[in-house]
Order: sequence, then C-alpha cells, then structure tokens
Amino acid sequence: MKKLIIGALAMGSIAAQAQEKLGILNIYSETMQTNAVQMGDMIRMEVDKLKRFEVLDKFELEYIAKKNNTEITNCYAKSCLEEKGKLFNAEFMLGGSITQSGDFLIVNFKLY
Repeated sequence: MKKLIIGALAMGSIAAQAQEKLGILNIYSETMQTNAVQMGDMIRMEVDKLKRFEVLDKFELEYIAKKNNTEITNCYAKSCLEEKGKLFNAEFMLGGSITQSGDFLIVNFKLY
C-alpha cells in the first residue's frame, strides 16, 4: 500500500512538471460585442480548465512585456506571437480570431 501511494505521488509530480507553458494574448474579435481583451480573458480561462497546459497569467504576461519595453496589445501575427513566446519562455502561444457572420461564429485558433 505504501509503494502505491508513493508511486501515485511520483506520477502526479511528473505530470505537474510535464505541463508545457502556453501564452494567450488578445484574441482578435470582429463584428462582436466582446472586444479582443475580453475574448483573450475568456479563452485563457477556458483553456486553463482543460489542465493540459500551464496557461500563463494575463498579469504576468503584461508585467514581463512592460519590463522588457514591448507591446502585446495588437500582437496577432504568427511572427509576433512567436517573438513574444520566446520572451515569456512559453513553449506554445495561442492566437486567432472570432468573427460573427449572421447567426454563425467563425472561430480560428492557431497554436504556435
């Protein structure tokens, strides 16, 4: 029984260490009542619930950006997200857009 508990604890710590860092900045939103900052907040919250990644905190990202005299507000291009990902020491960056077209939402996410 003791070995089983120690094994379970070890597996839990390995799983916790194995989580890769994911940065999510603003998500471009067009023709919607929700702006890019709010959309980024919602997506960050929902992705964090999955427990697949260590989702970097919005305020931590803003702090690192300010400390390095860089802007993250309008960072939607692949090259910008990759550049900021290196700055944040994140293995992945999530970017994309959500657009409303009539009754439909067009969701486009990309993981870099």
